[in-house]
Amino acid sequence: DDGGWATGPDGAPGMTPETAAGILEANGVQATCSYASMSVLEQAVTSEGYTVLVAYDTTTTTVTSVSYETSAVYLATTDTTGQPVAVPLSVFEQSWAASEYTMIESTQTVSDYQATDTASIVQQATTGPWALLPISGTTIADATR
Repeated sequence: DDGGWATGPDGAPGMTPETAAGILEANGVQATCSYASMSVLEQAVTSEGYTVLVAYDTTTTTVTSVSYETSAVYLATTDTTGQPVAVPLSVFEQSWAASEYTMIESTQTVSDYQATDTASIVQQATTGPWALLPISGTTIADATR
């Protein structure tokens, strides 16, 4: 038994997505671990109102859009010109594929669990449903430099 801890594809230790969802659940935040795809990600961001959080390297940010026209996933993190960082679709997809397209998601808003100690986890990012993509940070970090 690994106790919910795992070594990621980039060699960094961390908890499994299932463990993370379980910790959120134990603290009153409805969360599930599911498997998605790039089209599900695009739909969640564009039409379902999800705030999609991405943690990589030492950065946590949100996905602002997915564009097949420009072949990029745009992150709220800004580059040196103040523009959203564009990660090539292939790089983003390769990084996310390392976790088998896992997504920890919740349809609860921050106000739904404002009184819990875990509200700060997503409070800065969203007032609606949200999802966290556990991805390989090395590839995306390289693409955003």
